Amino acid sequence: MMYYTKASYLTGAFLAGLSFSQVEGVHHTFVTEAGPVMEWLLRIFFSASIGFQVPIKMFGNKSVIAWGFAFYASVLGKLPIGMFAPKYEDDTRPANYPFNPFTRDVIITSVAMTC
Repeated sequence: MMYYTKASYLTGAFLAGLSFSQVEGVHHTFVTEAGPVMEWLLRIFFSASIGFQVPIKMFGNKSVIAWGFAFYASVLGKLPIGMFAPKYEDDTRPANYPFNPFTRDVIITSVAMTC
């Protein structure tokens, strides 16, 4: 059908998967059988599609190195800002609680500021 309509073969594969997914129990079987393989295939194809677009020859350029250090300095500058995260609640955790929730909030805020 895709040949006669001169559409992409990927559209045909999508439509075949879409119609096949309507069969009862197929999704569960697909996830259990092909899940680990699909996870690695997605990693490989995503890494390749992003990695092949990086111009590696430009990494030796002085302006690229300077911008890299500038971005790294901004990340290091934002990490301590998480120490100023306000404490909205009193410390009402049990005595044997494994970690301090406020410290966790400070770390999460620090890392989120750098993203």
